[in-house]
Amino acid sequence: VVATGGGSVLHTDAFASLARGAHVAWLEASPEILFLRASTRPRPPLTKLPPLEEIRAVLARRAPLYRAAADIVIHVGVPGAPEPILALLSTLQQEADP
Repeated sequence: VVATGGGSVLHTDAFASLARGAHVAWLEASPEILFLRASTRPRPPLTKLPPLEEIRAVLARRAPLYRAAADIVIHVGVPGAPEPILALLSTLQQEADP
C-alpha cells in the first residue's frame, strides 16, 4: 500500500508510472469532511481562500483527475458506510472471485 499526497495526481506522468500495474483507490470525501479532518492537523494554506473554500476549490480541480485515475472509489465519512480498509478489501475480493 502506497498512500500518496493529495496533490500527487497533478503530476500525471509520475502518478501514471506509480499506478501502473497496481490498483488505485480514491478515498472520496466531501469538502466538509475534509475540512473537519484538516482542522485537527494544521498545515500551511495552498491559497488565500478561507479554509473550506480552499478545499472546495482544490477538490474541484483534482476530483476529475482522481476519478479518472481510480480503479476503486471508496466514499468515506458517509453514515453507515464501512471503514475504508474493509470496503477496499471487499472490492478487491469481489474482483478476485470468478
